[in-house]
Amino acid sequence: MVNHLQSPCLSSEELKKVVERVVDKKMQETVAKFDNALKDSEPTVTDILGGIGYILGLVGIGAYFNYRRKKE
Repeated sequence: MVNHLQSPCLSSEELKKVVERVVDKKMQETVAKFDNALKDSEPTVTDILGGIGYILGLVGIGAYFNYRRKKE
């Protein structure tokens, strides 16, 4: 009777190399997907104006609390 639980004998170095190859291949695919996504998404005028508005809003909130602190 053949024991199906036995695995082929691989040294730890061989196993390490196999795992590294698989992980490197998967990481290359993932990095390529992110590169494509970044190339496709250039900032629009709306994004730029929204960012400026966000910054001005934060400055306004800071000025408000600064004014309240000085008033008291």
